[in-house]
Amino acid sequence: MKYWLLAFSLVFLILSPYSGFAQDATIKGRVFDEFNRSLDSVKVEEKATGLKVFTDSLGNYEIKLVAGKHLIDFSLPSFKNTRKEVT
Repeated sequence: MKYWLLAFSLVFLILSPYSGFAQDATIKGRVFDEFNRSLDSVKVEEKATGLKVFTDSLGNYEIKLVAGKHLIDFSLPSFKNTRKEVT
């Protein structure tokens, strides 16, 4: 039986630039299943750069990127992978 990596929330915080013209962005969120149970050790990966982080025991994650458009993959064994585009 396959489980679904069903739902997650993304909160976007755009931070002030600290150097030159580059702007940094922080994407924060929580990953949970269809029963609203937090999922730990979910890999959260930005596809273009390969930058990845893992969710903590409460399903929370935070990934810092350059501001812009990104494809973010969420994956965990036994769950369906999910990809979201964020800007």
